[in-house]
Amino acid sequence: MNTYCYTSALHQERKHFFFPATKWLPGIILMLITNIMNAHAQPFAISSLLHNSFYAGMSNSLNVVVSGRPCREIFLTADSGAIEQQTPDYPCQFVLTPYNPGRIQVTVHAIRKKDTVTIGTATFISKNPPEPAVFIDRVKDGYLKKNRLIPQIGPTAEVRGLECSPRYVIQTFTVVLLRENKIIFSQTISGIYFSEEMKDAFRNAQLSDILLIKDVTCKGVDGKIRQLLPGVFMIKD
Repeated sequence: MNTYCYTSALHQERKHFFFPATKWLPGIILMLITNIMNAHAQPFAISSLLHNSFYAGMSNSLNVVVSGRPCREIFLTADSGAIEQQTPDYPCQFVLTPYNPGRIQVTVHAIRKKDTVTIGTATFISKNPPEPAVFIDRVKDGYLKKNRLIPQIGPTAEVRGLECSPRYVIQTFTVVLLRENKIIFSQTISGIYFSEEMKDAFRNAQLSDILLIKDVTCKGVDGKIRQLLPGVFMIKD
């Protein structure tokens, strides 16, 4: 878990005024005293709960603590991403979704009564997540048991090796079944599900048949359409 600690100081600004001594002097002095803000520092910490890195288009959980401030008074803003409180039950936890790769400034604010105070700003780096791959029944390429293939509703586009994988939705794909280097079935569809014709072909598949999932496109939470490398599987009893 990465933790980023900062100290924010609100510096006092003093202005000097020159005026003749008059009967209004006590009122002017009172006004100046009322408007002076005492300098103070408030340390705060932001820790990432899931990721060692932030990825564009992915939800990244953050935990925020501000010295001397209860969680219910704290809120965050981001200059290049969506950020919101994770749940009212955990008011110090937030979810940050960067819009694009690059630098993101997260600003910590606090509310007390009707006043909003800016505590400080932290800078994070977001990068593109690894490209997804084609999976069937959590298998990426290699052997695939026939009795595990038949119940599957469709291929998936996934990124493995991350604490929390971004969500991708299959848009189009082609299923090709090969036997002894000859095509015995081929069909292209739009959508995320295997067709009934595809499932019939799976039922009739034999040991060592090659299943090819190609021409796969998927859409991520960033709205980008990606063309994926084919998935190659060998049918196994």
